[in-house]
Amino acid sequence: MALTHCEAVVVRTYPLGDTSRIVVLYSREFGLIRGVAKGARGPRSKFGAGLEPLTHIDVVLYRKDGRDLDLLSKVDVRAAWSGEGLARVTHAQAVLEFVDRLVWETEHDPALFDRLLAALRALKDAPERGLVSVTLAFQLQAAGLLGYRPVADRCAVCGAPPAGRWAPARGGAVCARCAESEGVVAAASPEALAGIARALVLDLGDPGAPFPTTRAGEMLRLVELHLKHHVPRFAGFKSLALLLTLEAA
Repeated sequence: MALTHCEAVVVRTYPLGDTSRIVVLYSREFGLIRGVAKGARGPRSKFGAGLEPLTHIDVVLYRKDGRDLDLLSKVDVRAAWSGEGLARVTHAQAVLEFVDRLVWETEHDPALFDRLLAALRALKDAPERGLVSVTLAFQLQAAGLLGYRPVADRCAVCGAPPAGRWAPARGGAVCARCAESEGVVAAASPEALAGIARALVLDLGDPGAPFPTTRAGEMLRLVELHLKHHVPRFAGFKSLALLLTLEAA
């Protein structure tokens, strides 16, 4: 068993026994980590608030090859997430859900970790009408890092202008001709395709980059459809219904 240090974001936790917690972390060095924080639910826990979801931390842990759960020894908080309001929290949780459900535990990707931090920082400060653009930008850009980047500004098959159609098996927007032979094709408005194309290149580190959109629900559904096709074990986002409710409100 080796003593190891890493940088991570807390994804979620759940109880273990009477006083401990199982903690899911996304780390820069090792990808997804599942570990036990002994005594974390006790009144004198040494972990304090360091295991709250969305918290950016430094972790000391014991790792052993072949073991499903590591042992957390120490946590130091780098930054506690401080976004206020239901909308911000819901979008931040949606970003975490992407990592939790679409990243394999053995995958470690410093670029994806940096993108996650940038998205969480942006969601703290972006105008509320621009929150969905940040969430979409993270989903789309992270999908690209995982090998599933869609195309929205032209036909993904032949490069012709898109014709209001989205074919996940073909990698995104398609023209009318290329859509004819596809079994699963969704309608995609020009505004939604333009928004997806914009989110694909949105700079998450630029405070002025988030943008409002009137097609948020459509864009979120198209991205989910794309991911459901390309990731066999992915059945959809649990957070999508709440995001759609917030956008409708």
